Amino acid sequence: MPSKKLVAEEFSVDELAAQLEKQYKKPILFKASDSRFRIRRISTRIPALDRLLGGGVALGRTTEFYGPFSAGKSLATFLIIAEAQANGMTCALADTEKSFDPIFVKHLGVNLDQLVMIGDSEKGEEIVDYIEWMMRSHQFGVIALDSVAALLPKAELEKTAEESTMGRMGQLTSRMMRKLTAVNTGGTAFVITNQVRDAIGVLWGNPERPTGGKALGHYASQRVNFRQGEALKTAKLFWVGETQKSRDVVIGTVVRVRLDKDKTGPNMGRDESFKYFTRSGRVDVMDSVVQLAIEDGLVAVTGRRLALADGAPMMRKAFMDMLKSNESAYTKLSLQVSRNHRPKMQSED
Repeated sequence: MPSKKLVAEEFSVDELAAQLEKQYKKPILFKASDSRFRIRRISTRIPALDRLLGGGVALGRTTEFYGPFSAGKSLATFLIIAEAQANGMTCALADTEKSFDPIFVKHLGVNLDQLVMIGDSEKGEEIVDYIEWMMRSHQFGVIALDSVAALLPKAELEKTAEESTMGRMGQLTSRMMRKLTAVNTGGTAFVITNQVRDAIGVLWGNPERPTGGKALGHYASQRVNFRQGEALKTAKLFWVGETQKSRDVVIGTVVRVRLDKDKTGPNMGRDESFKYFTRSGRVDVMDSVVQLAIEDGLVAVTGRRLALADGAPMMRKAFMDMLKSNESAYTKLSLQVSRNHRPKMQSED
């Protein structure tokens, strides 16, 4: 409750800011141009996804990745953690799905010794409290929750499987987002993955809905919908007696991503795609860079031939082989594409 003296007197804005800071022992009023309001980002290490997100996930905000299983949500999350660690940030993961694979995660570039794992807990409310304390510490650049759908409300845990617990999950996620959004003042990127379910009684349109109610969608600054596209295949040779035959083997998938909500940039509603090779556990970054370069007009397309601004047209395979052998040309092209990731509304300093 403000003091009567504070209400009665008239101050200029600067005097009022100084008086409030004296009264409450911390800065209260800021100018909108203050650096604390500038959006800083962490790259996902996937050029196509960075393009959608305006350069990466925003620090100090909540980003939600949702979609069906094996669509690339956790992959993107671990790549964000690897990039944050490479920039000197401390990262944490709450593995509520019990699906963490240290060998796979290490292959993606994550330093396991520097990744803080949030301990197992049966109650979803306890995990939310753990994350709240970690955010209040201002020590973490990224905190990931994989996934919010696996949080178990206390009320559901204490009842049998036959008893109704309708609405408990929505109540838990609503409280979680109110608390964590309020305490996230240290610039932590809160990345959550989510599952989808079919809504009952939907006769027209897409029946799929992310779990956890509507609170997640309201509080998340960025929401990305992940979907599996067509399979990537290669021919595998084998022998039947003296006869050599071949059959197609799936080696990866095309991941399609759509930005359903974005309060940090102008790309809401846009979609992109990238190739992910499941056997080698890597994203085809070069292919993604070339696709984005074509969209930006940095690579000319003549029929089925591709060419750089100062190069001769060649078939796609030959063009990709040229970029692999010519590191300087690929680096230059990649930097040009990266500059185009930056939204016009974002500060350059």
